[in-house]
Amino acid sequence: MEVIDDVLATMRLAGGVILDCELRGEWAMHSSFPEPVCNQFFPVRGSLISYHFVREGELSARAADSEATKIGPGSILLFPRNQDHRLFNADLPPVRGEDYVLPPEDDGPALLRLGEGEPLVKIYCGFLSATSHQNPLLDQLPPMLVVRPDDTRAKWVDASMRFAAEEAREDPTMVGKLAELMFNEAVQIYLEENDEARRLAAGLSDPCIARALDYIHAHHREDIEVDEIAREAGVSKTVLGERFVAVMGEPPIRYCARYRMRRAADLLERGSTTDEAAHAVGFSSAPAFSRAFKREYGEPPASWARNVRGEG
Repeated sequence: MEVIDDVLATMRLAGGVILDCELRGEWAMHSSFPEPVCNQFFPVRGSLISYHFVREGELSARAADSEATKIGPGSILLFPRNQDHRLFNADLPPVRGEDYVLPPEDDGPALLRLGEGEPLVKIYCGFLSATSHQNPLLDQLPPMLVVRPDDTRAKWVDASMRFAAEEAREDPTMVGKLAELMFNEAVQIYLEENDEARRLAAGLSDPCIARALDYIHAHHREDIEVDEIAREAGVSKTVLGERFVAVMGEPPIRYCARYRMRRAADLLERGSTTDEAAHAVGFSSAPAFSRAFKREYGEPPASWARNVRGEG
């Protein structure tokens, strides 16, 4: 997995533990914070990665259209693209987490306090910012990763997170570095146990596929052709097609179409309208965008967004 180490290193992540959360009683909240909120704590340079470390108590988490997952003490939740996600311990209308943020005590992280009574759930929350908004590795990871205490090397991650939070008052630079190491380790754990991720590792280690992915991600809003991608990758379109299918499991144009819809889904989940999402990913016709989105996700974009946001 050395290639993954190299890819993670090129992200040059920055950030750290910025919220100390205590959640009491029954509650539900949207907990992904938009870029302007994160900019209050550290400069956001590119892609946002959010994470939560559960110190005490139990809760459930759900991101995008995934199934809800129960989480216990010592677990870490990672959201590689900071997708809107819901944390909860009861079936209630979710509140926005940023509405409950309080100033820090002394020089520690900011506070988030919600609810009253028991049970008590304690979480450390943080964000990392990558150097750009385009990253093949982050794009291929699922919306949510869970590292549990009994996972391989999870005790090391657990200890690092606790140390990072405790050191937040003393050395923010160290906290950011520990948070980066924690993210890298958690991603490694996931990649080593996921067959599709191994294809991604192979793709990123193949200069041809890596260049093709870079071009697709940078030009997904355009109606690009295989010839263009092959030219940028430095091979014939036949060679590109064969290698791309062998590594990524699908032809480059199909991958581009799915990537386009995934970017649109991210925008819809964050609150964009159908027209805004369509325009952002290069569709001049909202009906054409709706048809393409329904082919990928099984329902029209407006209803998909309502369900994902918990508004339906």
